[in-house]
Amino acid sequence: MVLVAMMVLAAVAAGKQADEPVKAAEAAHEDAAEAQPEPSAQPEEPAGSGEVQLMEALAGGVAGLSGEAYVEAVPGCREGEVVCLGIALFVGTDDTGPVQKPEWVAEQVAHANEGLAPLGIALELDSVEFLPLEEYHVVSKDDRDRLGEKRWRKGVVNVFVPGKVDNVDEAGEIYGVHWRLRKDVRKRWIIVSSIAWPFTLVHEFGHFFGLSHTRAKGSVMNLKGATPAKDRRYTDGEIESMKKVLSAKLESGELVDRRASPRLEADHGPAAFHDLFEV
Repeated sequence: MVLVAMMVLAAVAAGKQADEPVKAAEAAHEDAAEAQPEPSAQPEEPAGSGEVQLMEALAGGVAGLSGEAYVEAVPGCREGEVVCLGIALFVGTDDTGPVQKPEWVAEQVAHANEGLAPLGIALELDSVEFLPLEEYHVVSKDDRDRLGEKRWRKGVVNVFVPGKVDNVDEAGEIYGVHWRLRKDVRKRWIIVSSIAWPFTLVHEFGHFFGLSHTRAKGSVMNLKGATPAKDRRYTDGEIESMKKVLSAKLESGELVDRRASPRLEADHGPAAFHDLFEV
């Protein structure tokens, strides 16, 4: 009996010694993670299993965030706006859940609403879905096509928020791009990286309504110039041009004024400004 007890004690001690390096390594990893600056575009890490969180995200909710949370964070169209457009939002996921919070989306939409107000346009969320983990990083033109090829919906503006978006023309990432499906350019959508500046969506809406980059002072479509991004607006000429494109999109049914239908519930070191966008 004494011999057995001694053997058990020895085994327990050996187990503790074997476990100590693992715990030390885990502690070192946690310290290193805390020492890293938190990326501004990444959500706070929710508690629990990453796999479970991802499954919840794909089902429409993770750690208190759901498709409905995004819809609630973005105010609906107010009375007085001439045209109310819906956004079909597709949010990327990583192993902790959605790549961006509802508040981040709300800020992007708020700036877009401010910029589009002279057109008589207001935006609200129509639906929210979560993209699978394999679409976190949009690398190629094919990836951009795949995002919307089977998800694109007529009548709304389709907006995708993956974790990362690569520049397809040179090395590096971009903040956003207005993309046309290459085999059917009538289908188009907006892609906004999860690390994008708050004014990225309003810039891409300019492309969505037919604008190109410009050298006009103070224009949100001017990627250079001295005007701070927060102070850039569409010029009077750009507004008039966008109104014509908007009218054509409404007439063709590509976009639908939601005034005619009820709001739907959801069912499902900075680079230079000019380096972060594509037409």
